[in-house]
Amino acid sequence: MVSLERTRNVGSRSVECFVLPPSVPAKPNDPEIRLLGSLEARVEGQSVSLGGRKQRSVLAVLALHVNRVVPTSRLMDAVWGEESFDRLPNTLQVYVYNIRRILEPTKAKQDPYRVIVSQEPGYVLRLDPQQVDSARFEAMVASARRLSRAGSVAEALTEYAEAQGCWRGSALADLLDEPFARSEARRLETLRLDALEERVQLQMALGLHAELVGELEAMVMENPFREGLRAQLMECLYRCQRQTDALRVFREGREALV
Repeated sequence: MVSLERTRNVGSRSVECFVLPPSVPAKPNDPEIRLLGSLEARVEGQSVSLGGRKQRSVLAVLALHVNRVVPTSRLMDAVWGEESFDRLPNTLQVYVYNIRRILEPTKAKQDPYRVIVSQEPGYVLRLDPQQVDSARFEAMVASARRLSRAGSVAEALTEYAEAQGCWRGSALADLLDEPFARSEARRLETLRLDALEERVQLQMALGLHAELVGELEAMVMENPFREGLRAQLMECLYRCQRQTDALRVFREGREALV
């Protein structure tokens, strides 16, 4: 039994997905899909070649909607954008076939593919969400927030740190020119920065202001318009008796906004 869910926008349109039961137990030879950096797939612990950009994009879209059936028309729209009208479904089928062979190289000839499954009206990547780094990251952030609300600060900080460790660079870094990628990369980056601010706030409540200054200075340089990070840096500097530096950070922020 599946249900229809309208998910996040992918490119300029939303993607309708049919949600499968959430429990997909991990198997020993399951591949790992990494989206928080350049797209990477690891099979039996080894990175594998995924082919050209469009073929890689097909896998990325399926991974972003792990355990959801993505209709063929929506998948083509996400990968080819306005050009999807000029593409035949056969092209998508070839890409899916190639990815299946890459992700399940030891599958016996008579056995069905089990990682990317054909299911009306499209395809689904069937994996334990822990095997997809973006899904694992989101689950860890949600867990950290629950722990924080419950007052379990040390455990929450551990979860935030492990979530941050999922990142290898900018999300979908090698696919940002593809129709689906920019909005997803922005969403994931916003969640990363939200989680970072939440973790820093917990550390500030523990009085760790001096230890946070260097990290916050680097993050403000990378994200000059992120007002929450700048405010946290100013507060840490102020509490470290560095009022002049705190005022400088404020002026730099105002100048950047102007």
